Amino acid sequence: MKTASNFDLLLARVLYRRIHNAKYYDAKYCHVHYYYANFFRVKYYNADYCHANYYNADYYHAHYYYANYCHADYYHARYCHANYYNANYYHARHTFRRSCSSYCDGFLSISRGLANEVTLVK
Repeated sequence: MKTASNFDLLLARVLYRRIHNAKYYDAKYCHVHYYYANFFRVKYYNADYCHANYYNADYYHAHYYYANYCHADYYHARYCHANYYNANYYHARHTFRRSCSSYCDGFLSISRGLANEVTLVK
């Protein structure tokens, strides 16, 4: 059986170190990639989560304002409706008073005219 020469041993040691170092660096490389992958995955999910929350916040914000807007419109419509009826009511009362007063004035003038005629006849 042939024994290994010093050169063979040296070569084996160098190759072993190279393989060992390569495995070590590969392991570190994979480790780093694993952490980067996790980091980016977490960032991606966080980004998605924040994005979703941002849209949800906008959606609820919009709904809140929309609800307030509709609420305001509802009350505004009721207020205008009430004002419209109030205006009509006062308008009707005013018109009624005017027509009534003109009617009463006409009636009084006729009454006065009749009274004058009766006085003249006497």
